[in-house]
Amino acid sequence: MLLLSALMITGCSKKDDGQDNVKTNYLEYGGKSHPVTNAMQLFYGHYYSSISNNISLVLATDTHYVVFELFVPNANTKLVAGDYQPSDTYQSYTVSAGLVLDDGGNAVYSMTTAVVTVKLNGDNYTIDIDGKLDNNTSIKGNYTGLIAWEDDSDDSGSSYGSMTIAEGSNQQTIDFDQAQQIRAATSTSNRFILFFSQTFIITLGTSDLTAPTIPAGNYTVSTTSPIPEGAFNVSMNIPGVSGVINASSGSFNVQKSGSNYSITFSFTTNSNPVRTVTGSYSGPIPLS
Repeated sequence: MLLLSALMITGCSKKDDGQDNVKTNYLEYGGKSHPVTNAMQLFYGHYYSSISNNISLVLATDTHYVVFELFVPNANTKLVAGDYQPSDTYQSYTVSAGLVLDDGGNAVYSMTTAVVTVKLNGDNYTIDIDGKLDNNTSIKGNYTGLIAWEDDSDDSGSSYGSMTIAEGSNQQTIDFDQAQQIRAATSTSNRFILFFSQTFIITLGTSDLTAPTIPAGNYTVSTTSPIPEGAFNVSMNIPGVSGVINASSGSFNVQKSGSNYSITFSFTTNSNPVRTVTGSYSGPIPLS
């Protein structure tokens, strides 16, 4: 709220300069046209999901704060050009929610849908808004200019991931916020046991006999023992299902940047009924 208050105070000085009469940098909602006096983007990182970064776009008008929850690719920490479409999937280039808040942080309106178009010219943004409010009226407008940026993420050294287990139309999602790896090497093999949790364990085999940590690469399912090079084996427990479940087919992709990993996986189980497991993980994986 202190930050938002500062936004509005800064904006009020612009209004006093007479800019509120210009039909640009405005938002129309609640039956009135409001000048947009300031803008800020707040970077929250993987606040909602590991598949994208979350940025709150705040447009301060003469009387309200208009907030949009936007999602950009993981490689970005600021808004990038594109058409952000309404969706609750947290995919990149989507907008999941919007609110009109008073200066006390109370919701005046919520948005049922919104399309946010972002254009960039150097450091200058052009933002176009077209949406609907919960009282079935529209919100429209634009903003052109610089948008201040603030890092409100807690991603430093943190990890994020989840997997979804699907059995027909039934699904359950399990979150995990950390992972660990154990190296099990001999003179002829190099294997890594990867723990996402005590009940979800992956064993990877690599041809690099000297690799101290899990190498990047695309690993395929193996049901043989020992695990061959370039393959993986799954050992997992599913809540509500007795016994250990293994994978029968699928892939496990590992990307690495410094000490941080980006992992995606998709496989089917050897259980009856067959289940499909998909998921991802981003963050460091300490060696135990």
